[in-house]
Amino acid sequence: MTHQTFHFFPALPPEIRRTIYILATPPRVVHIQEVSEDEKTFLAELKIAPFRRTLCPSLTHFALHWRKYIPKAIKQPTLEHFGVTGARPLNKPWTPSAATPEIPIPWLTEQPELAWEMVRNSYLYSKAPIPALLHTWSESREELIRFGYELAFRTRSNGPRTWFNFKRDVMYLTKSESRGRFSGTVSLSNNMFYEVGQFHPFDLTRVKRLALAYCGPLLFPWRAPSLWTEEIAQILPLFPGLSELLLAELEDEDVMRWSERGPHWNRNSGSSTRERWCCLAVEEIDALLSLLSDGFRTDLGSVGLVAEMFKEHQQRRESSDGYFEHRRVVTEQALADARDAMIASSHPIPMTPWSIPRIRAVHILPESMVPGMIQERRNAWNKFCELKRDWRKAIDGIPSDNFPQARAMTTKLGTMCSPLLPWLPDEDWDDVSDPVVFCIFSDEQMGGEALSRGQRRAKSWWVQKGTVKEPGLEIIA
Repeated sequence: MTHQTFHFFPALPPEIRRTIYILATPPRVVHIQEVSEDEKTFLAELKIAPFRRTLCPSLTHFALHWRKYIPKAIKQPTLEHFGVTGARPLNKPWTPSAATPEIPIPWLTEQPELAWEMVRNSYLYSKAPIPALLHTWSESREELIRFGYELAFRTRSNGPRTWFNFKRDVMYLTKSESRGRFSGTVSLSNNMFYEVGQFHPFDLTRVKRLALAYCGPLLFPWRAPSLWTEEIAQILPLFPGLSELLLAELEDEDVMRWSERGPHWNRNSGSSTRERWCCLAVEEIDALLSLLSDGFRTDLGSVGLVAEMFKEHQQRRESSDGYFEHRRVVTEQALADARDAMIASSHPIPMTPWSIPRIRAVHILPESMVPGMIQERRNAWNKFCELKRDWRKAIDGIPSDNFPQARAMTTKLGTMCSPLLPWLPDEDWDDVSDPVVFCIFSDEQMGGEALSRGQRRAKSWWVQKGTVKEPGLEIIA
């Protein structure tokens, strides 16, 4: 017997109401962006004496990256050394040491790029929708705040502006954009991809889940030490509480570039200004979308062109784990090795070790695109199973649309399988072009009809020898 009525919500016990508030507020992907003051205005002020801005004590959190810019012979006797005192005490934001050397303001004004990083005015914001129950009524707001939601992500010059739950929300960073006159050669993050130098350590030290855009190549099985590994290793000390590092493969811009997307994609699907973003775990079938779809599909940076590295993993049978699980273990070890090397090279200045977060490959898409991505996977999986089934029929001489009669009459189909290609020697990785680093094809194989033949060859191998797990649906946030 079904109930025809239900309790008024205010009449429910407080603990049930609280549970409803929490369940109705799922984890979010919060893209943090920065707005800085005008560079020309900053440079003009930098030339005015005396320079009125001061250094924030929170800069010590980034000292492991900026102390290399400070010359050792920068100290000189102060007036106090000669017994002269003034009414205004000397401003020292921190006690100078080898780990956190002193930065005199007069010297800093002569270093515009470093000054821009350290004392510019900026604020951080996000377009992520604010959880609705924070504004529904006072009780829901109080319960969510008690659960962990707060205004977060302040800078050294402005307060926090973004609602965030450090226990469950995902902080999402995209690659640093060009900064005009300041080329980015000086960075408090010591990182050419992701800039977090304007964040306050009060927030950075509490982030537990971090997503980085276009970071799939970190999982790529590089022969030589990867630039990606070295760059990501530089920012991990700034996130000592990090437990999960999410590497974004596909984003809305990638999907919007796909051709012949099919009716399962809503024509209006795309990122609206205030739409909620979702974080989907990468599936093995995603690596084969470029081979099994009718139109153009983006290759994943973690598997290379036409999933060549995924195929090689199965050919070599390096591990009983799936490709992405195997690369996770290998990459976490590479980051641990990079951490140990950083700690060893910091001698005699001690460096506190940090934990290596668990790595996962994900897609970050607007909520409106998730159904289309699910159907895209299902279509590719159905196509994969159909090709497998028709190939087995072709072996028995039974023709099909995928394998016509002329080909089905052969006793055994050729696999068109490429041999295990040798890795590039270590010394050859320095000057390779971008397309080559993301695959193991030669330059000749990268263009025109040669690439088309490579796609047919790869597709033939997967149909006849490859195995792929059936896609699931895991929404991480």
